[in-house]
Amino acid sequence: MATWGFVLYWYELASAKLVWQYDLTKNEEYSAMNSVDISPDNQSIALATKDNRVRVINTTDGTLRYQIDPWKGHSKWVNTVQFSPDGRRFASAADDMYVMVWNTETGVRENLFKGHVAPVNSLRWSTDGKTLTSAARDGEVKVWSIENPGEAVIDACLNGPWYAPVSKNKSLMAAACSDKQLTVWDLRTRKQAASFSGFASNCAAFSDDERFVATGGHDAKVRWLDVETQQVVATMAGHTNSIYGIAYCPQQKLIASASADQTVRLWGVRR
Repeated sequence: MATWGFVLYWYELASAKLVWQYDLTKNEEYSAMNSVDISPDNQSIALATKDNRVRVINTTDGTLRYQIDPWKGHSKWVNTVQFSPDGRRFASAADDMYVMVWNTETGVRENLFKGHVAPVNSLRWSTDGKTLTSAARDGEVKVWSIENPGEAVIDACLNGPWYAPVSKNKSLMAAACSDKQLTVWDLRTRKQAASFSGFASNCAAFSDDERFVATGGHDAKVRWLDVETQQVVATMAGHTNSIYGIAYCPQQKLIASASADQTVRLWGVRR
C-alpha cells in the first residue's frame, strides 16, 4: 500500500499487521510516489517517484535492492511502473515522454521506446509479455513490440488516457479518459470496439472474459460497463472522493476500488 506520499506500507493480509514500511521523507529531494507494482513472484516492489527515480524494494524486509537514477533512466517525474507477466522485466514511463524496459534482476535497461509527444501516464503488458501498451496525456496510445521494437498508434481520446488496461487474452484495450469518454479498442484491427460517454475515468479493469469493464473516476462512483451492448450495467456509490485504482477479482466476482477518501471498497457484480 502506498500513500501517494512518501511512505510505503507492507501488510500481512491475514492479520492486518504492518510488517514493514519504506520511508522516503528523509530524502533531500521531493520523492513522493506516483506508482507501485508488485512482481509476480511477490519478491520485489517497483516504485515510481517524483525525484525522477525508480526504486526496487525487497518484500521480505523492505530494504532497497537498487535504484535507477536520472542519469541512467528518466529525466523527469516517473509516473508509472509495471512488471511483465513473468517478472523478468519491468517497464517505466515518465513526464520525459519515454517508455523504458528494465531487467528486474540487474536493473539494466533493455529497451528505450521513443515516440510519445506528451507525458506518459499508463503502462500495460500483454499476457504473454511480448507487447507493451503505453498511454499519454495527449490521448495517444502506443503498442510496442518487445522482441521486434516498433509501434502502433491509437488516438484514444482528447484528455488522458490516465489508464489503459489490456484484456486477459490481449485482444482489447480500454482507454480511461478525463474528457468524459471511455473507449474500448480491438488491438488486432486497431478499431474502436465500444464507447461510453457522460463520465470521466481515472482507472479501468476488464473482467476475465472481456465482456465487462469496471471504471472509477473523480465523481467517486464505480461503474460496471457491458462492452457488447455498450450499456452501463451498474453504478455503485459509497466513496466520498476520487477513485484512482480499480481491479476485478474473477474468483469471487468482486470489484476492488481504491479512493482518495483513504478506503478500499469491495463490490459484488452480476455476470
